[in-house]
Amino acid sequence: MPKDPAVVAQMLIPLVGEAEVSGSGFSTSVRIGPGEAVLWQAGEDHTTISPSGLSALILEGGGISVAARKHTEPVPSWP
Repeated sequence: MPKDPAVVAQMLIPLVGEAEVSGSGFSTSVRIGPGEAVLWQAGEDHTTISPSGLSALILEGGGISVAARKHTEPVPSWP
């Protein structure tokens, strides 16, 4: 599948479903789902596919950054 360059910084945040994503910094595609996100910088070639369907929030613009924190335990559910 051909890669598409991000015009500006772009973040993909899956809400429902999963996607297989790749980018310039990936050696292979990575599967992401709810609770995860991927950030591509302006000019970075990338692809997104979802064989089973995906609803996602996409943010685009300058100044997008990530404060990464990986949870090692399940996040408690709301009361």
